[in-house]
Amino acid sequence: MKRKKGIKPSFAHNGAVHIIFFILWALFSPASSATDSICALVKIEIEQTLTLERQAFDARMVITNHLDTLELTDVKVDVLFTDEQGNSVLASSDPNNTDATFFIRVDSLSNISDISGSGTVDPSSEAEVHWLIIPAPGAGGSVATGKRYDVGAVLTYKQNGVPQEITVAPDLIFVKPLPLLNLDYFLTRDVIADDPFTNPIEPPEPFVLGVRVANNGGGAAHNLSIDTAQPKIIENDLGLLIDFRITGAQLDNQPVEPVLLMDFGDIEAGQSRVGRWQMETTLSGTFIEFEARFSHADELGGRLTSLIDSVDTHLLIHDVWVDLPSRDDVLDFLALDGDVIRVYESEYVDTVVEDLSTSASLTVLPGDKYKLNLPSVSGMHYVSLVDPYNGSKNLMAAYRDDGSQLPLENAWLTKKGGSGGSTQYGLHLFDYVDSSFYTLVFGMDLPGNEAPVIQFIDDQSVVAGTTLDFLVEVSDPNRTIPQVTASPMPAGATFIAEHLDYDFSRYLFQWVPSRDQTGTYDIVFRADDGELRSYQTVRVVVTSVVDMDGDGMPDEWELKYFGSLVQNASTDFDGDGFSDLEEYLRGTDPTDPSDPCVNTMPPTIDSIFMNGFESICQ
Repeated sequence: MKRKKGIKPSFAHNGAVHIIFFILWALFSPASSATDSICALVKIEIEQTLTLERQAFDARMVITNHLDTLELTDVKVDVLFTDEQGNSVLASSDPNNTDATFFIRVDSLSNISDISGSGTVDPSSEAEVHWLIIPAPGAGGSVATGKRYDVGAVLTYKQNGVPQEITVAPDLIFVKPLPLLNLDYFLTRDVIADDPFTNPIEPPEPFVLGVRVANNGGGAAHNLSIDTAQPKIIENDLGLLIDFRITGAQLDNQPVEPVLLMDFGDIEAGQSRVGRWQMETTLSGTFIEFEARFSHADELGGRLTSLIDSVDTHLLIHDVWVDLPSRDDVLDFLALDGDVIRVYESEYVDTVVEDLSTSASLTVLPGDKYKLNLPSVSGMHYVSLVDPYNGSKNLMAAYRDDGSQLPLENAWLTKKGGSGGSTQYGLHLFDYVDSSFYTLVFGMDLPGNEAPVIQFIDDQSVVAGTTLDFLVEVSDPNRTIPQVTASPMPAGATFIAEHLDYDFSRYLFQWVPSRDQTGTYDIVFRADDGELRSYQTVRVVVTSVVDMDGDGMPDEWELKYFGSLVQNASTDFDGDGFSDLEEYLRGTDPTDPSDPCVNTMPPTIDSIFMNGFESICQ
C-alpha cells in the first residue's frame, strides 16, 4: 500500500453572514370616536447578506491500495494540528464549538465512502479525500506574516483483518491575521410620508438605514459587500396599504449606484467604513423597536469561524458631523439607545451626548432670529425643543457664541404626526464644542412648484370574468387639480373621476377582464399639473378560473398531486430537477422522480376551461 497526501492553501472561499432586522413600526390610525386613536403596529423585515473573502485551506490525502486481491477495511483518518511550539491545537467539525482554533470538515470523498472507521479501499484502486479547513478568529495572530501550524494525520486500517497504522508527516500552513468585524446599524425613528388624517396626500421624505462596519481584527477584510433585500411587511393586522422601497445609497458620503448590493471593498485592520441606504414609505409612522439577528452558514464553520464579533442596532435621531481636527468628513450617527444618546462616529469613536433639552430655552431676537440659551456645558451635547415657527419657516444657519457656524447637518427641523391627526414640529441642535448660547437664523425658501402626489396603490390580481376595481387618489401641494391618466388601458377597462377638488382628487379604475385576457398588465398612472408630473405603475395579473393562483398549473392538477395550491412554477416537489410547472408541461407525475411519461401535447389552460382537466399520463 502506498500513501500520498498534500496540504495547500486556498483563498477563494467567501464567507456569508445573513442578517435579518425585525422592526416594529407604529402608525396612529383613526378609531371609532373622534377623541380616540389606536396605534397600529406593523412588523417589517429587512434581510441582508454580508460576504467577504476569507482564508481557507484544502487538505488532500490519496490512499493507494496496490494489493491485487485484498481490500483495505475499517479505514479511519484523524487530522492532527499543532502550533509552532508543537502543542496540540483543537480542530472541530462542530460549527458551534467556539473553543476550537480550526473548523474542519470532509469536503469530498472519491472511491471511499467513509473515513471514520468503516471505510474500504478496493484492491488495485486509489481513494482520495479532501478536507476544508477554515481558521477561527485569532488563529492568525497579529503579526503580518501570520502564525505557522503543522497539519498531519494518522491513518489506521485493517489489511486481511490485521490492524495497521501510519503516521502521516505534517505539512506547514501559515494563517494570516484575520479581520474581526463589529457592525452597528442605524434606522431613522420618525418616518415622514402621507398623513392618513388629512385629505392632501403628502409626499414621502427619504429616511436612512445606515451601517458602520469596523474591523477590530489583526488583518484586512477583503472584498466585503452587503446585499440588502427590499423591505417586506410580515405582520400587518389592520391591513394598512404600506410600501417600503430603497431609493438610493451612499458609501462614506459618496453616492453609489442605487442598487441593493453595496460593495465596501477592503477594510484594513483598525479601520471602518459607513454605508447608508435611502428609503421611502407610503405612510407616516415611528419605528419603536429595531433588532437584528445574524446567522452563518454551518458548512463554512458557523459560529466557530465567524468573523462577526457583534451586530448592534440603534434608533437614529439624525445624521450629524463631528468636525473636530483629525476627524474625517464622513457623516456620523446621532442615535438613541434606551434613554442614552450617543454619537457614533464614522471613525469608530462612540461618545455619550448630554441631553440639555429640559434646561435650554429660546429668546426672540429681531429679524427672524432666536437665541438658544444653554446652561454650563462641557463636551458633546444635544437640544430638542418645539419649533417656534411650527414649520412655517426654514432654519437657515446656527452660530455659536464665538461667531463660528455649526455644520449645516448639526441644526435641523423636524415634523411628525401625532394622535388625532396633529403634527408636531421640532427644533434640534447637536454640537461637540462648548458654547453658552447659539444664534438661530430662520428664513423662507422661494416658493416653487411641486409635483403632484399619487397615493400608493398595491399590485392587483383578478380572476377572469370577475370585477376588478380600485381607487387612484391624487393631490397637489400647490393646490392645483392635476390631470390624471392611465395607460395603456386594457380593452373594456374604464377610468373615471369620482371626486375633484384642490386638496384631493379620486378616480376609479374598473375592469371585468374576459377569459381571453389572462396575463400580466403594467398600467402607468400619470398625474400632470401642467409643469411637473408624477408616475406610478400598477401590475395587474389576470388569472384563469382554472388557475386562480396564476402559476401556470391548473388548480385541479395541483390539488390532485399536492393537496393544496402552495406550490409554484419554480418549486420541485419530488426533487428530480424538473420544476412543478415543467412536470405539468411534460405530463409527468410531480411527486414521482422516476416517472418517465412525457406529453407531446400538454393540455392548455383554454382546453381545460372548455373540456375539463384530465391527465394524459396515468
